[in-house]
Amino acid sequence: MTVWEATEYWVTGRAPRPLGSAHRLAAPYQALRASDGWITVGANKDKLFEAFCRAIERPDLAADERFAGARDRMRHRDALIADIEKTTVAGTRAHWLARLDAAGVPAGPINTYPEALADPHALARKMVVDLVHPGAGDIKALGVPVKLSDTPGAVERPAPLLGQDNADVLTELGYTETEQRTLKDKGVI
Repeated sequence: MTVWEATEYWVTGRAPRPLGSAHRLAAPYQALRASDGWITVGANKDKLFEAFCRAIERPDLAADERFAGARDRMRHRDALIADIEKTTVAGTRAHWLARLDAAGVPAGPINTYPEALADPHALARKMVVDLVHPGAGDIKALGVPVKLSDTPGAVERPAPLLGQDNADVLTELGYTETEQRTLKDKGVI
């Protein structure tokens, strides 16, 4: 469940419409199309919106009375985003991110799967793990995202084959080898 949407429903009695990546109470605060993919921007305050407009060289948007304040931008979100993307689609992600960073506007790339899975930071954090699977051979798996100092969790082996761990589990539960063979012979395991 999502807090904003549930609260909106309880207060108004209307189910909120899906907004994709957009923040429910701020605009522009969402994914924006660039010529080579997507970026995400958080220009939720008036000062950030003005800095955003300067960074994308669209002072006309900041001067447009439809977008003068936060409530105005929310009321005219669809028109605002359509207008913004007419500009952002003409430049690369790197171009816009450099300009937005220089302007102090929170922004970042939205990586594709190949980009995310090859990202040096993700690799250094062991978010992609190389394993050997008994049936599939060399495979990759996702690592543990939360890195705790006392209990650091790790992906150390691939998913087992069907029944691969039966003996270990049954032994731990107290079954003898003879009892395990009987279970296997009867088709229980």
